[in-house]
Amino acid sequence: MKKSKLFFILPFALLLGACASNTPKPPVVKITAQQLLGQSSSWVNANLGQPEFKRRDGQAEMWQYKSAECVLSVFIYEDVSGGQRRVLHFDGRDLAGKSVARETCLNSL
Repeated sequence: MKKSKLFFILPFALLLGACASNTPKPPVVKITAQQLLGQSSSWVNANLGQPEFKRRDGQAEMWQYKSAECVLSVFIYEDVSGGQRRVLHFDGRDLAGKSVARETCLNSL
């Protein structure tokens, strides 16, 4: 193949490769709300990692995780029947404090 043809084909091939990599991909659900709710604090720690912030109010704990898009607050309470600490609620907020879809926030971590 002549060098002049190679100069024409190579940039075209690179351009096509760049376009293909910019194709939006569907979001991948990592953890659903159903999977998170009811889980133990050790499960949350194993699957989401250490929170950036923890607060304890009486028997409740709030663990906060922050991504570039939002802040996820996970509320953990002591299970009265088994004594184990479990997630009973979680909430997602954008960085300005406005409520966002919880699973979207959860999956942005």
